[in-house]
Amino acid sequence: VNQHTDVQVEIYFTCADGRLLYNGTVSRGSTGSELYRLAASVIGLQVPLQVTLGKGTVRPDQSQVLLQYSESERCTCSIHWKQRRESELCDAPGSEAECSQQLLEFVKHRQWHAAQDLLQKHACPDVLLQTAACQEVLSWAAYSAGGAGPFGGRWPGTSLMPGALEFMWEVLRCAPRLARTKSSESLFLPLHDAAWGRAPFAVAVALLAVHPEALE
Repeated sequence: VNQHTDVQVEIYFTCADGRLLYNGTVSRGSTGSELYRLAASVIGLQVPLQVTLGKGTVRPDQSQVLLQYSESERCTCSIHWKQRRESELCDAPGSEAECSQQLLEFVKHRQWHAAQDLLQKHACPDVLLQTAACQEVLSWAAYSAGGAGPFGGRWPGTSLMPGALEFMWEVLRCAPRLARTKSSESLFLPLHDAAWGRAPFAVAVALLAVHPEALE
């Protein structure tokens, strides 16, 4: 087996029923603990979880479980968590904080279709977008729409990612004030975060349609 650990391998995270939650790249030398941290960020919940790879369970330790994979192979992990069924995550009372964190994690990982699906299925998307975590959603979306960002992203961004602009328009429709809200992380308006990530021109057009004063 090739023992080089600096090779990037493609990884897919699915939930127990097979739905895709995340895909990206990770180092071939990633440890079990690192995969658990990534899995926790993917579901956006602080709950006990289990990660499986093939027929075995990944242990949250320093074992390098991806060494068997080559750069051209796809690795699929399944995430299991038990406190609530996945279908109940955004329906249960008091779950807005959990949903907003999950939405933010989807955006940071550039999972645009999953993010839009979560937002559209929420009973009160405008209320969800008022939560603390969601104050960063539009800025992250603007920055990452062209592929920039962590978790397997690149910088600068290039072409518009499928689903990114549609998700941004949904956010702007539900919470137009977010176009005027500076990120607490970058201290930029979403338009300026888009420029920093070298997002495609269509992203700037969408943001300026809602908040043209951002050019001043």
